[in-house]
Amino acid sequence: MKKIKAIIVSILLFSLAPPSQAEELMTESGYSEVMLNLVENMQNILFGIMVEDYDQVSNLAENIAYHPGPELEKRIVLLKKLNFDALSFKQHEDKIRQKALGLMKAAAIKNRSRVLDRYAELARSCTECHITYREKVRSFIKK
Repeated sequence: MKKIKAIIVSILLFSLAPPSQAEELMTESGYSEVMLNLVENMQNILFGIMVEDYDQVSNLAENIAYHPGPELEKRIVLLKKLNFDALSFKQHEDKIRQKALGLMKAAAIKNRSRVLDRYAELARSCTECHITYREKVRSFIKK
């Protein structure tokens, strides 16, 4: 349970941080809206878990797994500006997708313990991606 609380706090801190030039760049690129939707889905999944609404959990996990990204042109511009390793970024996206699909499957069979485990894995993957890329965005802006 402590792991889940720590993960939730990490996600909320990411979403509540004051705007900076890095976030402005994310907004211009279309990623800000995508990330806000993903964070909202994660929060609503947590609520669904608490009230044992497994259909809600499953639907939101599917939304995360197949979330739309920003327009391709905007995505490419951001990745070039930030000198991201596109393959690594794609691997993070794929890992998050797989974890969301795992959560969706656990919710479909209404296994509360498995749902909690899969939610924690998904939240951990989201946080790992934030840790990897958020600082790169900030360091780019400081240059």
